[in-house]
Amino acid sequence: SGTVLASESVDLTAESAGRIEKISFQEGRHVKRNDLLLKINDDDLQAQLKKTSFQIQLASEQTERQKLLYDKSLISKEQYDISLNQLNSQKADYENLIATIRKKEIRAPFDGIIGLRYVSEGGYVSQTTRIASIQKLNPLKVDFAIPEKYSSQVSVGDLVRFRNDETKLEFTGKLYAIEPKIDADTRTLQLRA
Repeated sequence: SGTVLASESVDLTAESAGRIEKISFQEGRHVKRNDLLLKINDDDLQAQLKKTSFQIQLASEQTERQKLLYDKSLISKEQYDISLNQLNSQKADYENLIATIRKKEIRAPFDGIIGLRYVSEGGYVSQTTRIASIQKLNPLKVDFAIPEKYSSQVSVGDLVRFRNDETKLEFTGKLYAIEPKIDADTRTLQLRA
């Protein structure tokens, strides 16, 4: 006997806490990798991003002017380097804000079926709030065990046939992982196809 599992399975949670602005998925529906599933309010971060963008523009213009003056030997290398460092610092702040804004979005990690939703628009989520689960059901995995005495007769790549007792359908899979440790209680070897 064995257990059929989704090939991938994840409980979705937020990386960043906040109020849910938009839910973009329907329960029980198929989603594609990187689809936007949920958006957490990021108005404050967007304002900071806009401000940083203006600061980069100003720092860029100042650096260009400093470069022209340095090329004409009207200012020291140190003054030009200070201006260039300020520009690079602003660019780093901009990239940091972009990364923080991305944490306010929940995207599908892989193609799959999204499960039941446990949150609502307007609700508050934290890093521990379960939003939903997503399962990749094609292909499926099967976990099963064989007696220890047969361990030398199986290897990765072997074909495995199994059937579902309810539907009486027969399936074929390929063995792709073998647990290297024998279960001490049952004296069996765990396999996955």
